[in-house]
Amino acid sequence: MIQVKAIRILSSLTKEEFAEFDKFVQSPYFNRSKDVLNLFFEIKKYYPEFSHPKLDYEKIYKKLYPGKLYAEGTIRNLFSDLGSLAEKFLGYVNYENTFEFGHKILEETNARYLEKEFLKNYNKYYERNEIKEDALYRKNLNKCFIESEMLLYEQRININLNESLRKSVSEALFSFFLNEFLLAQSCHVKVADWYKGQKEFDIVETFFEFSDIESIVNRMKDSKSAYYDDIKLPYYLAKVAQNKDGNFYNNFEEAYKIFNEQINSMGKQSQIRIYVWVINIINMYIKADDKHLSTIKFQVEKEMIEKGLALDSKGKMPGFMYSQIIHDAIAANEIEWAKDFWENQIDAVDDDAIAKNDIYTYYKAKFLSLDKKYIESNEILLKVSKDDDTFKAASKILKLINFYELGELESAFAHAEAFKQMIIRNDEAYTGRKELSSNFLKYYLVLLKNKSGKETDISFVKKELKECDVIRNKVWLLEKFEEISNILPS
Repeated sequence: MIQVKAIRILSSLTKEEFAEFDKFVQSPYFNRSKDVLNLFFEIKKYYPEFSHPKLDYEKIYKKLYPGKLYAEGTIRNLFSDLGSLAEKFLGYVNYENTFEFGHKILEETNARYLEKEFLKNYNKYYERNEIKEDALYRKNLNKCFIESEMLLYEQRININLNESLRKSVSEALFSFFLNEFLLAQSCHVKVADWYKGQKEFDIVETFFEFSDIESIVNRMKDSKSAYYDDIKLPYYLAKVAQNKDGNFYNNFEEAYKIFNEQINSMGKQSQIRIYVWVINIINMYIKADDKHLSTIKFQVEKEMIEKGLALDSKGKMPGFMYSQIIHDAIAANEIEWAKDFWENQIDAVDDDAIAKNDIYTYYKAKFLSLDKKYIESNEILLKVSKDDDTFKAASKILKLINFYELGELESAFAHAEAFKQMIIRNDEAYTGRKELSSNFLKYYLVLLKNKSGKETDISFVKKELKECDVIRNKVWLLEKFEEISNILPS
């Protein structure tokens, strides 16, 4: 297969888009090269895979230039020109349906003093923006651009300054800006706890350090600003993410209530952003044994799946999302749902996704372990790649759990020591991950020693475990400690 830009772009087009490109490449307005047109006609029959053996530089050259001596430079240049044309086509795909198209019409009619056309299009695109766009996405930024054109128009024809319109332009821009900064700041929270190295200067953090956002939002609310509802949910979500007052759970319940009130009225893009935002906030503060937040997180992810928001335009989802959803379904004790999703949604994961096979294999082993088929689970774990770090720690821990449940203490101790050495050697970028694994191993070894008769008093360690939040498989560990407590004489 020829690996060039033209082929990559053309293979990404839908059937409808490919048919439009056929017209595009034949238009003398966009393409004046007959050779490029002939090249397209020659390769179009191989759409969409473009993997036929005849799709070869020399064979195509002979088709285009029969009787001529093969010149690879010529055919490569033709593919390059076709690639540039295909790239240009991407800029035109659905362009007429975008805000930018309408805004350009407003700019041009305004600049050319076409007053009748300007006013007609102003009303048309203003209303379209109000109906089509989302306040939590592009609506307010678009509104700022549209109303700015009206301000220019009124200044041009000497209408007195419209103070209300000027304020609306400023508020629209500020609302967009504040929403984006609230989201950006939430993404920055706790980063320093996970990444190594000194934190660099950040304009978003600096803005919030020197700005009293709470007073601004309260003033908007008290003044009944038309934009208050646009920033209400992002503000409360950011407040939860920052957790300055330490009252996370109450603040989260308040924000989650607003989330449920507003989410279904949003467009697709805004819903995706907000769903991911809520999930990220839960990830920041969820404790290892927090069943309430685990249930909410799974419910949010399940809603995304049911609405088709987890899939991209080609019906694919990232491998990490597929994996995380299964993990969270298990944490919420939705085992059968998790199994169904694992089996039926694997094809939705892009084939190029890192560790796709390992994800599928690991969770196959996980479900076998949950079904108490520990030997079969360990056999499946042998198929997880040894070279990929993605599931290395998770696989090691699952194997340790299986050995414990089987009572194979010698194997458990040996693998625990090997896992300990792996943790020591592994200089992970996320220091938190290392702590998750080392804390699991710490309490796991207590269980092993107790089971082998080397340690009997676990009461203090059990209390310590309950207070530990940075740890893998805490629920399983607590269950095992509880089992031992019930066996030990009082």
